Amino acid sequence: MTLIPFLLLFTFVFSIDTSVFNNLRIYQVMVSSFQDGDSSRGYCTGYGPSTHCGDLRGIINSLQYIKDLGMNALWMTPVFNSNGGSKLDSTGYYTYDYFNVDPKFGTNDELHELINKAHNLGLYVILDGVFGHHKSGNVAASPNGKYPEGGNNPVSYPGSLEFYKEVATYWINNYEIDGWRLDQAYQVSTKNQDKNYWTDIREIIESTCDNRKNQGKQWGILGYMVGEIWDSADNINNWGYYASGGYGLRSCFHFPGRYYLVQTLACEESGKGGYDAENLKNIFTSGYPEYAYPNMFMTNHDLLRFGNLIRKKYGYGRDNNDYWGRHRAAIAFLASYTGPITIYYGDEVGDLVECYNNPGDCGGAYNDNAARSDGHIQGFDSNEQALHDFTAKLMKIRASNPALYQGTIQNEKTDKGLYKVDKIYENNKVQVMINVGTYSYDVNCEKGTDLITGKSYSGTCPLTAFGVIFLKYN
Repeated sequence: MTLIPFLLLFTFVFSIDTSVFNNLRIYQVMVSSFQDGDSSRGYCTGYGPSTHCGDLRGIINSLQYIKDLGMNALWMTPVFNSNGGSKLDSTGYYTYDYFNVDPKFGTNDELHELINKAHNLGLYVILDGVFGHHKSGNVAASPNGKYPEGGNNPVSYPGSLEFYKEVATYWINNYEIDGWRLDQAYQVSTKNQDKNYWTDIREIIESTCDNRKNQGKQWGILGYMVGEIWDSADNINNWGYYASGGYGLRSCFHFPGRYYLVQTLACEESGKGGYDAENLKNIFTSGYPEYAYPNMFMTNHDLLRFGNLIRKKYGYGRDNNDYWGRHRAAIAFLASYTGPITIYYGDEVGDLVECYNNPGDCGGAYNDNAARSDGHIQGFDSNEQALHDFTAKLMKIRASNPALYQGTIQNEKTDKGLYKVDKIYENNKVQVMINVGTYSYDVNCEKGTDLITGKSYSGTCPLTAFGVIFLKYN
């Protein structure tokens, strides 16, 4: 994905096919809170409002739902053995054994089953890799007898490098996973280390994927890595993308872009927001290098649900039509974004944590864990079902129109509530119009057909409050 040109003093040779990264439509689940599929598993304790009895069997049972939603990848929070039973252990982010599944989530065989069934449905599987910290004390040795070195939070590099290389490649070679989400990625880079060690880990992952591809393997060849660096674009560059004499990661979550999006349609966690459509232009001027694939999202397990941000800013919830309209507009922006995108479970049905205003009533749900609510994939009310179906339609439209996920941005315009842009890739052209306001517009538009409704327009397109049109034209 190219956001702005970036002058490089060296030439990169891409060893894997990165062209598919832009088309990633990732569905994120938190293992401990998403679905309880086996009553004998689960922590049943944790931070936030969930019952926290989730497990791998629950995710296996949900794979068809994820596929039908139009997603093509699954990211699970860490599944590795935390060797305990505390609230912190249930998050998965403080691992004891990187080479075995947490028995409270399931077994190694169940993870293999999950991955195989996901692949049979055409879904990539992305595991959550915590390569910068682990559970305090000693961790279990790797199959080759390696250990991380230094402290536990963060570990030290280069002493830990060979251990984490083994972790990264073990799950590709033995379980055919398709990529890694990288927790607190700055811990493996120059914020905490003497260089950006993601270069070394990325290169061994890409080499492993190349070898598998050359052997005719269908899965375990993607090599997608996306870093979590919850910071400014400059620091995402410095600790993620840049490295001395080369480059580090290819993809990081676009945290600045996420804030611009929620500021426009609701507010961020601080309350800052309520801006007009002009704010959305900032998403594409962040200054990332042109080899980067910034991953765009609305919410995740560490942030408030979008529904709670709407209520925080405007005081209303699920009983107001605008609540659902704001969700539709946000999801439409994701669907039209050039680059990989991530949807956090529950975004597609407008989840809102009802007890958030009284944190003591829902497991101490504060900003960093309030979104860890129980997932649901059926029994939707009419508003939830309508948003679900809208999301599924847009994801499928996105998949069928490369202009949306990898097209160039042309003629970007805003007018208070109106965001309008032409997305073009070769002969595929889609004019995207999103109303982020509560009033209606008649918009000058191309002659074409709305991919959402099938209606044809010629010169004028009517946009209702929070209306969306994806106009395909020649």
